[in-house]
Amino acid sequence: MNRFVLLACSLVLALSQASMAARLLDAYIEKNGDIVAHFYYQDTGREDAATVWRYLGEHPIMVDEKVILMPDADTPLSVTLIGNLTVRLQHTDSVLASGNFSKLTFVRPDASGQDWHMIAGEVERTAGIAGLGPSTGRKVDGMVVMAGVGLLVVVVVIAAAVGFAVLVVLKLRSKPSVVAMESAE
Repeated sequence: MNRFVLLACSLVLALSQASMAARLLDAYIEKNGDIVAHFYYQDTGREDAATVWRYLGEHPIMVDEKVILMPDADTPLSVTLIGNLTVRLQHTDSVLASGNFSKLTFVRPDASGQDWHMIAGEVERTAGIAGLGPSTGRKVDGMVVMAGVGLLVVVVVIAAAVGFAVLVVLKLRSKPSVVAMESAE
């Protein structure tokens, strides 16, 4: 029984650590060879290039404050970049997806933030130009993964408790009772 509980706990720990592993991704936006924006995203490390590209349509988890996009004068919630533009998504030194463009548009939810991202149409337009097909990967929400791990832990603990209770009952039934032994004499 103790071996079963130890094995179950080890399995839960291994699964929870694997599900929490994250890959930090850098998204660089270059204009004429100069970095004009640097955003950070994260995923599980199993996503393909097409899926990673779609992160450009999401709010980044962090923004490099040293490189700030300046909004268009007439629309403080958007910026249009024109020129020799490159978008590069990478993990450490490994480029996962990249593309060259002559025009890019980013938006942000409020005028005071640097939470720039592409709208869905721009993401798909640029994905096509970059030669990326539809996303084949699925981004799993971290809270869903943690809820699944939590549920697994609960199931394992309940199974261990039930197993222990069954063993206790079986041991008690296998021992002759004192009353039965006295009446036999």
